Order: sequence, then C-alpha cells, then structure tokens
Amino acid sequence: MPDAKSRVQAVSKVFDMIEALANCQEGELSLAELADALHWNRTTVYRFIQTLIDIEYVQYTPKTEKYHLTFKIVGLANRMVNQLDIRKISHSYMVELADTWQLNVHLGLIDGNDIVFIEHIDYDQLLGTKFNIGRRSPVHATAIGKVILSTWNPKRIEAFLKNYQFTRCTPKTIVNKDLFVSETFKISQTGYAQDQGECNYDVYCIAAPIKNVHGEAIAGISLSGSESQIHNHSINELGESIKVAARKISANLGHNEG
Repeated sequence: MPDAKSRVQAVSKVFDMIEALANCQEGELSLAELADALHWNRTTVYRFIQTLIDIEYVQYTPKTEKYHLTFKIVGLANRMVNQLDIRKISHSYMVELADTWQLNVHLGLIDGNDIVFIEHIDYDQLLGTKFNIGRRSPVHATAIGKVILSTWNPKRIEAFLKNYQFTRCTPKTIVNKDLFVSETFKISQTGYAQDQGECNYDVYCIAAPIKNVHGEAIAGISLSGSESQIHNHSINELGESIKVAARKISANLGHNEG
C-alpha cells in the first residue's frame, strides 16, 4: 500500500496533468506533448491519463491521437461559483440595473446543457417573466448561454455542441448548429447577446459575461422584459449597460480587464 508521501505525490501529478491540459493553447495534447510539457516519461503519463479517462475527466480522440479535458471539470467549476457566493457579489449591481432600466435582471451559469438561474431581480412582477432560482433553460435559447459560449474558442464550442440537442422552445429558437455558431461569433464582436423570444414567447433578454480571475466566463447577467419594454430603449445602450455591470462584477471576482 502506498505511503502518505506517495499518495500526496500522486495527487499532485493528477493536478499537474489537468493544469497542463487546461493551459494548452489548442485544448488538447498528445501523449508525447504531455510528456514534454510535464517532463515525465511516457509510461507515467499514460498511467495517469488512463486514470483520468476512467473517471471521465479526460477524453481521448482516436482521430487526432490527443487528449482533452471533459466538461466534468466545468461542472466542478460551476459548483465552486455557487460557493464563492457570486449571487451576493452581483446583487447590488442587479438592483441598480433593474432600477435604471425598469427591467428584470437575471444571473445564470452553465450546468450541463442548461443555464441555471441562481439570482433574479423582478422589476415587473406582473409581466409573468419571473425565473425562480434553480430554473433551467437550454443554453442555445438563452442570451446568457449564448454570451458565455461566445467567449470560448471554436474547438471548445465544437466539443460542447458535439452531442448537443437543439430543442425548439419557440418559433424563434435557433435550432441549426451552424447558425448558432455563427451567432456566437457575432456576439463575441459586440460583447453582449440577445434572446429575442427564443426561450419564452414575448420575453426578450440582453446578456453579458461575468469572468473570473483567469478571464474565463463563469456566469452571465441579463436584462429582460417584453418585446415592447426592451424596444422602448436603445438595444446598444442596454448592451453597453449590461456589459459595464458584468465588468464590475468580474472585477469583484478578481478579473482584470487589462
């Protein structure tokens, strides 16, 4: 049975390998590339990478003969976001947005193939757009989902969408993968996303990404209301306002816009 020192070294090696895969520019590495990056022999690399595959934190692609992290890591990160109490950090900014624009404000993050709403400020209780904490909506049909994906590189988006089901929520929902990917690119240029009645009838949203200390989008914040309420304002002004709030929240989480 391994002694305590050996067990600590093994755990350290597992995290060294996860960090090497997370930090590589292409998002995936071959066995030889991992060995070079970690300065280990290939036998050691193979032994540890197989363990990570067995517990579903790493996936092997036969076509490229390379390894990449799975979205099980993202699930852990999302749970950590809750523990960091992003809701508490975001609350005052959400209240300010609701008061400024007289619109509802929501905070959500990705969990699996859904956006989970973890905080909300309902300016207009009578509109019927209230999203209870814990409510889930498909990533592709929400402004928050689209804006988070827009910050990812193409390979990560492709991996996420590989087995994704584009369900139709309303007649306006984007259910074509290529059109959806194209939209995420456009969103990356403006920095904010729109949901124009794509998840719920007559509910329009505008969202911006919230980033952590590493510059990764871990959540999103959105303004929402009916079509007429949203179009009472300039879409660009709403977009810029939600981006400012998202940047302030991100700064509180340690992100430096640079």
